[in-house]
Formats: sequence, C-alpha cells, structure tokens
Amino acid sequence: MQSCRDTRGIPLDEAGISDLTYPIVVLDRANGKQHTIARLSMSVTLPHDFRGTHMSRFIEVLEDHRGEVTMRTLPVILHALRQRLDAESARIEVSFPYFLERHAPVSGSRALMDYHCTFVGVSGADGEDFVLGVRLPVTSVCPCSKEISD
Repeated sequence: MQSCRDTRGIPLDEAGISDLTYPIVVLDRANGKQHTIARLSMSVTLPHDFRGTHMSRFIEVLEDHRGEVTMRTLPVILHALRQRLDAESARIEVSFPYFLERHAPVSGSRALMDYHCTFVGVSGADGEDFVLGVRLPVTSVCPCSKEISD
C-alpha cells in the first residue's frame, strides 16, 4: 500500500513509529561510551502523492548506526531517514536514562545516579535543529534546616 500513489492530494505531516524501546550507545566523558535503553519516536513528512512509508526502514537506519545516538550521529541519522524514505523532513525523539557516578558529601560513598535525558532532532528544507533536555534531581535545604542539622 505504501508504495502506491495517493490521488487524494493530502500530504502527511507525520508518518512513523513511536514508543519503540531500543538499546542505544551514548557518549560518556568518563568511559567514552555508555550503553542504555531508549524510547524512540521517529517520523517523516510525506508529500501529497505518497500513501505511506515502510516502517521497517526506520529500524534499518538505526541499525546502520549500530544504535549510536549522539550529537554527532543524530544529523546523519536524520539525513538517512529523509533519503531512505524519500521524505521532505524527518524528526526523532530519544529519551533514555544516563548514569553518572556520584560521591556522597559526608561519607564519600560512591553510587550511580540516573538522569533522564532527551534528544530531539529535526531535519528539513529549513535546516537542522537539535534540542538536549536533562531532568535533574535537585535537593535544597533552607538555611535554618541546615543550621539545625549541624
């Protein structure tokens, strides 16, 4: 069906996959790379004469990069999606836990702490856009609580 021409003249704003769980590799300053599990949504826009797209092509593009999703590979992945799916623009959103080793301030004990990260990339005729989001756990102590605890 997706390779048949559509005579209705309706372009598709987004055609793709969402909520895909997939192993990826991200950059890690301390260790070079870090393996993690991501949730991905990938989509392309299609012209009015396309009926749909091959959903397996999205996975093929990810596999071509062996799951490495970084600031360096995201533009390449988006370009490959546009090319392989003959699309005007492509979008990818990747959410994943990222782990950093942290030291407790008093005891010095070490443990991994997770941070929720999101990459959003868009590539189209107008150029490329990349947004990195990080959700951090933050704890603050008011001055009088700190004074009492001392």
